[in-house]
Amino acid sequence: LSGEVTVSEDLLIPAGVTLTLLPGTDVSVIPSEGTRTDSQFVTTETEILVRGTLSVPEGPVAFRPAEGDPGGWGGIVMTSPSSTVALSGAEISGAQFGLLALAGRTEVTGTSFTGNEVGMAAAPAAEVSVSANRFRDNDIASAAWHSDSPLAGDGDRYGGNGDDALALSLPPVTVDHLPILPFLGPQPPVTREYLGEIALDQDTTWSGTVVIAGQVAVPEGITLTVEPGTHVLFSLRDTNGDGMGESWIIVQGTIRVLGGEDEWVLFDSEDEGARPGAWDSLSLIASDSEDNLIRNAVFRRGVKAFHSHFSRARLDHVVFEDNLRGVQFQESEGTVIDWALLRRNQSGMRFRDSAVTLTNIVAEDNVAGINFLRSTVDARDLVVTGSLTESLVSRESETSLTRAVVAGNVRGPRFKGEGERVRLIESVVAGNLTEGLSFNQVTAMVDRSGLIDNGFTGLSVTDAEVTVRRSRISGNGRYAVDNNGSTEVDASGNDWGTGGPPSAEAIYDGDDQEGIGRVLTGTPARFTVAFPGMPIPSGAYSGEMLVAGDVYTGGEEEVTLLPGARILFSSVPTDSLFDLCSDHPSFPSSELMVPGLLRVEGTAENPVRFGPLQPSGTWGGLNLLGGRGSEIRHAVFTGAATGIHAREADTVLVEDSRFEDNEVGMRFSRSRVTIRRNLFAGNRTGMRFHAFGGAVENNTFTGNATAVFVTDNPVDVLVRDNTFDGSDDYHVKLGIHVTEDVTVEGGDFRVPAGMRTADLIFDREDDEDLGRVLLKP
Repeated sequence: LSGEVTVSEDLLIPAGVTLTLLPGTDVSVIPSEGTRTDSQFVTTETEILVRGTLSVPEGPVAFRPAEGDPGGWGGIVMTSPSSTVALSGAEISGAQFGLLALAGRTEVTGTSFTGNEVGMAAAPAAEVSVSANRFRDNDIASAAWHSDSPLAGDGDRYGGNGDDALALSLPPVTVDHLPILPFLGPQPPVTREYLGEIALDQDTTWSGTVVIAGQVAVPEGITLTVEPGTHVLFSLRDTNGDGMGESWIIVQGTIRVLGGEDEWVLFDSEDEGARPGAWDSLSLIASDSEDNLIRNAVFRRGVKAFHSHFSRARLDHVVFEDNLRGVQFQESEGTVIDWALLRRNQSGMRFRDSAVTLTNIVAEDNVAGINFLRSTVDARDLVVTGSLTESLVSRESETSLTRAVVAGNVRGPRFKGEGERVRLIESVVAGNLTEGLSFNQVTAMVDRSGLIDNGFTGLSVTDAEVTVRRSRISGNGRYAVDNNGSTEVDASGNDWGTGGPPSAEAIYDGDDQEGIGRVLTGTPARFTVAFPGMPIPSGAYSGEMLVAGDVYTGGEEEVTLLPGARILFSSVPTDSLFDLCSDHPSFPSSELMVPGLLRVEGTAENPVRFGPLQPSGTWGGLNLLGGRGSEIRHAVFTGAATGIHAREADTVLVEDSRFEDNEVGMRFSRSRVTIRRNLFAGNRTGMRFHAFGGAVENNTFTGNATAVFVTDNPVDVLVRDNTFDGSDDYHVKLGIHVTEDVTVEGGDFRVPAGMRTADLIFDREDDEDLGRVLLKP
């Protein structure tokens, strides 16, 4: 091409095709951040996507936004190992990415990048050679992602950029969660083959291997059922030569994909060597059936592997990997996705104009993670990591995120658009290369969350109404809060990682530039947030600590909880990604695991409190896992499955503490304990133990269903000088394995009028195989 060229919509250069631009060519791009959901393209703006070759052998050749339309455009994007870009003497301006090299090879010499958001960016999979280029007035001139070497060549020149050549690298962020592990057996024999355009004329069940070369339609009133272990394989059809497969399934009736736990269903290309995009989709079009279900299924190498339009569906335990887009839907009310893994897709999930419930979603190592527009979204238990362009983008939507971890991406989550309302609670945005959390023209509340260790900023705000409470904003590279607009940011009552208020340098607001709104920091607070994989390091903690899921303290380290500290546990469901240990001897919901030494140093006036985050919530327990034991003084435990569980702990001291309204106040096994002067009130079981040594003395048990439950023959134990009162069932109960006598010495064994002492004891008198409870003065 030569002369004046107008690009009015996304332009694709397919593999095997070369586009050469001759000297003097002027490429004018009409910008459009559209609502389209074309899965081939990376950005939401108009872009030039190169899978083949783009060549500018000699300049001048200009790429710029169309005159009269000053908005940005996507840029030149390389996504495939076959992508090749050679630029000499080009001029690129006004783009989101002047050149974005995600894969392939590029050589750029004597080229000018001006006024772009990012002049040039490269991912580790791309081979890049640069020299004698000019970077002027870009937000970021050039950036090498996840690299220790800046993207710069001999003779490159810089001027007026926000940043010049950057090497963006941060320590990895580990997020532990329950795995989503598909079980795929060997390919079964072929049972059906469909060639051309086929419409099912009756309810149909697939099993074995089904091969599709063309289109299979499921009309209204027809149900297609896919049985456990079925492989649905698509032959490559590419009638327009764009490299994208066209074989697909279209459902206007009902689809039932019923994979089993150990017999998942597979949707994939028939060609084992195919690249992403070898088949089109499983598409629901105007199918409002409440019976649409995709369960235990894997989707690989599709264009938009699962697609729904004006439809309703439930996806349960699904994996989308190596697709151009994993999940896409529009105008689909009532879409529910639970337990989904999105990995190595060009785009993990994108949707618009829908009402969506997302739970237990892992999006990892995608080019773009999750993007949605004009939708109502309730997302819980979400992990987004390893995204190369966008991690999570919400536009003009009503968004609620609970227990979301967005970590280790190039960029953290972005929320933008007038009228959008955002609620982010119990979440972490950590270790993202550039921005952490970004709000633009929205109304947002952030509560009990962490904005931690992001490369540029913790929180970026542009003309948004933002309130941040009881959160930790620390360790971010340039700014804790960067206010770029005229509105105030209310960030009072947060932990800045300084032990006090943030430094002046950590806040960018009206004190730095006239016309910018202020950032209100108010009185600082102390707050720590902990997720699985993010161990609580050695140190002394005060204020609030949120434990979301099953969290460990570090190894042999020593953790001290100071007077007045509150350890609050998120009520994660038993089927949550973050409930790593829910079976015996652990418990459902959030737990704190202590393999090292724990010191709880409350006082009578300021006890340390352990309890659920919400008044009606529940949590698992404080687990003392061997190691060096613990010293716990003046603590309060409420609402737990088990307040304290000592499991093979060395030495455990618990004194002057209260255990109220728990399923079990305390449990002990194979530990040496000293438990004294504590109150056990209103628990289902006050204390439960077996095979341990030590002393339980001077405690008060009142109003429990059972005060003390002995579950195995105790060894070297003293139970003495305790008060037993008001038990609904028993003061002392022996379990089925207790064949030896248990002695209870001294104290006050209160028996209501009209009852016998034996009525409050369960022992040999009730079961001849048990030992006896011996009461001694």
